[in-house]
Amino acid sequence: MKNYFILVVAVITIVLKILGFWDKIDIYVHNNLPTTHAIYLQVFTETASVFISLITLALIMFFLSYRKRKVDINSVLELLIGFAVTNLIIVLLKLAFGLPRPSKITASLIPSIVSSIDVYSFPSGHAGRAGYLAGLIERVTNRSILKIIGVTYAILICMSRLLLGYHWLSDVIAGVLIGYYVGLSFYIPKKLINRFTAVFKGTKRTI
Repeated sequence: MKNYFILVVAVITIVLKILGFWDKIDIYVHNNLPTTHAIYLQVFTETASVFISLITLALIMFFLSYRKRKVDINSVLELLIGFAVTNLIIVLLKLAFGLPRPSKITASLIPSIVSSIDVYSFPSGHAGRAGYLAGLIERVTNRSILKIIGVTYAILICMSRLLLGYHWLSDVIAGVLIGYYVGLSFYIPKKLINRFTAVFKGTKRTI
């Protein structure tokens, strides 16, 4: 039930963006929030970059494997493909909307193809990845403290994107909702995993 609620809110957020509902709200929030380029905030926000998020994902996979005392290929593939799906949805929406950021970001260290996509604001990729990790933690653990840490982290990443002037409010709301939904809901049927591993083993033997 919670999954569907998040999905509905995410879809409504995107539809309202298309209708221009967010325009005045985005400008108001951006103009009234103090913008800063503090180093600590720039460092913190990059913990939700693709590279660092993959490291965090690897730690979660290690935690799951350690708890089960074995490497669960189903869980590993679900986590990685879910992460890829989150980023793919966000990239496609960025290209579809093609909306500019509140302020220009230089990304000289990012490959040109990624840089050309990352100039667009809606939705936020960092918020999406933070939301995915929060949703994933919600799904794989029963510990309330870990769930609270995951959600708090996602909220703080959203705030960092706003305070740095990299995104509009609607960008981070849409991004975090998309990521959270995928992290909470993404599932690969066991039959499909078994079929994949069988094909992989067959290919390995042939080689």
